[in-house]
Parts: sequence; C-alpha cells; structure tokens
Amino acid sequence: MSSHSTLSPLPHWSALPQRTPHPSPRSGAASCLCPSDNPTQLYMFGGYSGTIRVNDLYIYDFRDMTWSFVTPTTPWPGARENNGVLICSGTSVFVFGGYNGSRWLNDLWRFDSVGMRWTCME
Repeated sequence: MSSHSTLSPLPHWSALPQRTPHPSPRSGAASCLCPSDNPTQLYMFGGYSGTIRVNDLYIYDFRDMTWSFVTPTTPWPGARENNGVLICSGTSVFVFGGYNGSRWLNDLWRFDSVGMRWTCME
C-alpha cells in the first residue's frame, strides 16, 4: 500500500491588466457580479481615496479586461464608503447605506443596468 498522495497546486491571486480609464485607488468600495444580467461584468461603486469619498460607478468587463466609467444621467447616490450592501438582482444593482464622512447613511438606490439610470428608492 502506497502512502503517496497527489497535491493540487495552491490557489493564488494574479493581477489583471489595468487599462484606462480605471478607478482611482480606494478602500471601502462596494462591488458585485450580476450573474443574471451579464456574468462577465463586475459593478463597483464608491469608496474612499485616502482624502475624499467618491460616488462613481465603474463596470469591469472580464471579456476584454476593461473598466468603463458610468456617466450619471439622473440624480445618483452621494459619496460614501463602507456601503452597507451592493446587490444585483436581474438588471438592477442596489446600493444601501454607507458612511459619507460625517454620518452613516440608510438610503436605498437602484441602478438600472439596461437604462443606465439611478433611482432613489427611499
């Protein structure tokens, strides 16, 4: 009887190419993958750059490895970090809460990934 065991390679992280435009360095950003909408896209909202809180939305496309900045066409959530939650449901991305630098927020926003529009839900 052999005591030989087969070990599989250890998982590891690898950096993906950063093409412009890409998000500025930040912490506290919220992100989600929307499998029911387009499983090749990652949505990222807000965060803290070290000096300011931001309220930008970027979409990363895994197919061509590029970031796209979403230019708001309607009112959108204010700057925040440590968003309570970022959830995808169908073609909607929801942002709830976060910290704006002076207080904790409890607002709920919906981003329609087809119409590319924000709506304040409450």
